[in-house]
Amino acid sequence: MHLFHHVFGETYDPSRRFPFLIGEETEHRSFELHANTLFCSSMYFSYIWLYREYNEEPLWSALLDFFFSLVPHVDVRIFDQKMEENGLVRLERGETLELTQSRLRDIMTWCFDYPDPTKGAPEGESRRRYLAEFRRRMDSLESYPGELGQVWNAIKQEYR
Repeated sequence: MHLFHHVFGETYDPSRRFPFLIGEETEHRSFELHANTLFCSSMYFSYIWLYREYNEEPLWSALLDFFFSLVPHVDVRIFDQKMEENGLVRLERGETLELTQSRLRDIMTWCFDYPDPTKGAPEGESRRRYLAEFRRRMDSLESYPGELGQVWNAIKQEYR
């Protein structure tokens, strides 16, 4: 995690440069990683970890500060209330829109109704903590891009 923070920072900065010089260069290179790429990676690894019983905890589970700092920078279509039904729509430099929307909604839903594959065993505690923290952060976002607020509130209403 320390290496990640050293290279990428504590939060996402689209103008961030590498914190070190490469080879004989005299200027720090800029990153080529788009927020969509990082957001989709986080969704993928977090979803798989939460969904499967025997999965290693991903680095992304400890990077919620970084994950939530991506929210204002990703493609706003991810947060549409109507989910994309054509699996061919791709995000800039990322996965399909439909898959990213689906994973995000599942994780938001699991904040209230988690089908814990560990069946409540102690080794599942880090998953339950992650979802509790994810929920807290969703509730405390200063602004909700696109329709994220409506999607989040609809999920919360369903589980009240």
